[in-house]
Amino acid sequence: MDQEQAKYASWIHELEARRDTLERNLRYFDYLVPIAVVLALFGLFASKWVAVGIMAVGIVVAGIGRYLIMMYRWDYKLQIERAHLDAQKLAEYRAAPDKFDLPQDADDEERARYAKYRIPRRAVWR
Repeated sequence: MDQEQAKYASWIHELEARRDTLERNLRYFDYLVPIAVVLALFGLFASKWVAVGIMAVGIVVAGIGRYLIMMYRWDYKLQIERAHLDAQKLAEYRAAPDKFDLPQDADDEERARYAKYRIPRRAVWR
């Protein structure tokens, strides 16, 4: 395994670790609504609006937290799939570079023209 493939493997491992951390943190947002209900009951001693405010904050924070985790899980899933695909294509290229017909001059010109707009893969950054 060469250095670029090792970078892809370590990046895939990092993404999977982040995804697993999100899965573990998701349960904390499940506890927010019952905690808000209990705190709202105590808030009833002060005023009904305090209780309504506590419930509203609890529901909003739980909803936003679950939404953010859902979006990050989706993003990590896409990044993991793309990194696997890139690593597979790199391995195929390393195995048989003559199968890939890449005109060097045209490729360099295209890269130079679109380099300022193209977002490089995070695995290559490291």
